[in-house]
Amino acid sequence: MQTLADAQHAGQQGAMVAAVHADKVEESWSQKASVLFLDYARDIVKGQPFLTEDARAWAESQGLPPPPDGRAWGFVAKAMREANHVLFAGYAPAKSSNGSPKCLWRLW
Repeated sequence: MQTLADAQHAGQQGAMVAAVHADKVEESWSQKASVLFLDYARDIVKGQPFLTEDARAWAESQGLPPPPDGRAWGFVAKAMREANHVLFAGYAPAKSSNGSPKCLWRLW
């Protein structure tokens, strides 16, 4: 039986694989996405909590191509948290998951 820790680890691994693939398809995709993620947090929502899907939609409206696998955005969000650029700010329903709760982020 898979534990919650096992499931979380598998999710993190999947996100990392997705980001590596995105970087192979679009050079430096994850770096560009990270910059735009932080630009969104700072300049668009001005430090207010936000969902990754909102940052993603904005980044794509700025010309960033969507990654081949959307899990690459999970890698970006977690990398920004690990670098202490953003922090977890609770949960909110997300359109991308039929209203299921997803992590909210805000500037550190």
